[in-house]
Amino acid sequence: MPFNSFAFLVFLPLAAGAHGLIRRRFGWPWSEAWLLAASLFFYVYARPWNLPLLLASIVFNWAIARAMM
Repeated sequence: MPFNSFAFLVFLPLAAGAHGLIRRRFGWPWSEAWLLAASLFFYVYARPWNLPLLLASIVFNWAIARAMM
């Protein structure tokens, strides 16, 4: 989904609004999970075959950050 598309103009306010509602109602862990899911949807929307690479990158970066702590 390109940043200059109509779909992004719909996606961004919905994602931000849902984040605010979830954060107020359920707290920050659930709102962070929502942002992760929305981000994955955003990047996979146009090219779903990139999902395994994106998930591998997330897990790798998480593991490196945990090792550094």
